[in-house]
Amino acid sequence: MKIHKVLLTVFIIIALLLSVGCSDKQTESKYTKENPMVLKFVLDNPVGHIKTQAAQKFADLVYERSKGTIKVELYPSGQLYSELEAVDAIQANVVNFVAIYAGKLGGHAPNVQAMCFPFIFNDAQDFYKFADSALAKEIMSSLKKIDLEPLAVWDQGFAHYMNAKRPIKGVEDFKGIKFRIAGGQAASKALGALGATAITLAPAELYTALQQGAVDGIEISASNIKAYKWYEVSKYLSISHSLPSPNILLTNKTWWEGLPAETRKMMEETIKEVTAFEREGSVALDVADIDFLKKETKLIVNEISAENKDKLREVVKPVYQEFENVVGKEVLARVLAKDY
Repeated sequence: MKIHKVLLTVFIIIALLLSVGCSDKQTESKYTKENPMVLKFVLDNPVGHIKTQAAQKFADLVYERSKGTIKVELYPSGQLYSELEAVDAIQANVVNFVAIYAGKLGGHAPNVQAMCFPFIFNDAQDFYKFADSALAKEIMSSLKKIDLEPLAVWDQGFAHYMNAKRPIKGVEDFKGIKFRIAGGQAASKALGALGATAITLAPAELYTALQQGAVDGIEISASNIKAYKWYEVSKYLSISHSLPSPNILLTNKTWWEGLPAETRKMMEETIKEVTAFEREGSVALDVADIDFLKKETKLIVNEISAENKDKLREVVKPVYQEFENVVGKEVLARVLAKDY
């Protein structure tokens, strides 16, 4: 991993040096089917995952609509870079697209964590209303300041709690459990307020960590639990729909703005279409994958009641206020009041 990061740094430095004083060749060259523009799309998710399916649909449509002059290559399962490493690579224009969980972007643009508060959104449609709102666009605009262009918000399904110790039914059941989270201080602090511990691990490391007891459980969507087969190394699944999984589709802002207007418009329309596909798939998969986990695995499944979810929300409320200076007082107030 250290060697990988060193190589990434070298690639970024080279890319930045080459970009100095040079015009963007992608706007100057005439690409053909024989000599297409090749773009790289990085994902942590495996083949078959809804996010990877959406990325593949984007690649197929762009190839078709550009008449073969633009080819999008997919690198799933972190085989080129992890999604977090890909953010730096995008800034250096080494890769072109990544759809990354907003909570992982706290080190780049801390205010985007306003999209990752648990127990705020009632369901997927409520979250999508927020994700497409002017308020969400205002929050994500901070990414533009560091040469990242947010193109859309994708979804991996609301998170649930899976662990090897006990069913999660109420506040008292969280105590002493080590949960792996995708990232972000908001999710980490919320679990801390509930008496649990949050640990950040890459998806590729998690199966072994659960198997060996390095972590007790995970806060994640049913689609991820199924896709990565984490149900094989755990015992209890508590359905909560507690935390959305906003994945921001990013590209390099300078590169994006340098595209010919017609090409950029085609990609924008394609992204809009693919985003609808990804979200519809995510909602459908949540239902289907929960059913699979109930019927086809050895997991002991329970649902957290609405009454207990209200109690959990009250416990984590003080955590939201800790982010007032991070996300902005007005933004925080509007998110909590659902003023979007």
